[in-house]
Amino acid sequence: PDDTVFIFAKESRQHRMPVVALRRSVSELPLDFVLTDDDAMLVGTRLSDFEQLVITAKISRSGLATDATDGLESWSEAVSPLDSQVIELLITGRSASSSAESNE
Repeated sequence: PDDTVFIFAKESRQHRMPVVALRRSVSELPLDFVLTDDDAMLVGTRLSDFEQLVITAKISRSGLATDATDGLESWSEAVSPLDSQVIELLITGRSASSSAESNE
């Protein structure tokens, strides 16, 4: 319960710098969230500036965003920030396995 959950929107899985980010406690899971321009990592960045983003959720024992507990990470397919959609990220705890489901 003391671990940290990070939720990011990035241009792709390969990009290191997120466009927007949220930080929550594992004790809050399961968690509903909405990513907005207010969560931007850089002032003046807008979600609508991007054609597609990948949403990632990961659990960090250390509380550092760069650290993820092995296998406790999940990501979506690329989605348009302009579409109103629900994205479900399931962190399964199985090493190197992540799943995500996108529903319209």
